[in-house]
Amino acid sequence: VDSFVTYYTGDEDFLDECTSATDHKYEVVNCSFETGALEGWTMDGDLGGVVDTEISEGWYQTNELRKDGSFLFTFYGKDVPNKEGGTGYLRSKNFVLEANGIISFRLGAALNNDDQVYVTVRRASDGAVLAKFFNRSNTDATGLVYYYYEFDNAEEVECYFMVEDYATGNNYGCFVVDDFRVNLNSTPAGVAATDEK
Repeated sequence: VDSFVTYYTGDEDFLDECTSATDHKYEVVNCSFETGALEGWTMDGDLGGVVDTEISEGWYQTNELRKDGSFLFTFYGKDVPNKEGGTGYLRSKNFVLEANGIISFRLGAALNNDDQVYVTVRRASDGAVLAKFFNRSNTDATGLVYYYYEFDNAEEVECYFMVEDYATGNNYGCFVVDDFRVNLNSTPAGVAATDEK
């Protein structure tokens, strides 16, 4: 027997690989932050933290019905003061992207007249950007949107995710992220195609 999981709230995919900080070659370690911490991720800068409770404000849309599992990473939440002005990046551990791999993630990003907040997939050997994604949804900026993208790589490649925020001054930026999955068998239901740049 294996993978006994409880407390589902809907039709979510199984969270088994997301509840562990154990390395899995073809998965993102702690992909939904379900350890309640940044295990499997590194943060450079002061960007926020992992929370299970967000703070409802008029300008901040919470994600109880959008997040995967109990936790997410946010710039503002319970025990995380507003880090809207912070800059830097959040980086996953390396994973292997299979040939023609399909990825998905949930992203909410707010920025002011700039494209300096985004998610990248980078090749582990040299940091080269293989794909770059911006929040192009029409929903409230702090609301998570479920995105996917299918690569056209012919061979496996070792990669990592980076969520990057380099917005400064009047071009403030911030982000909320969750549920980084790779090597999906098919396009997940209820997900929007990304605008890869």
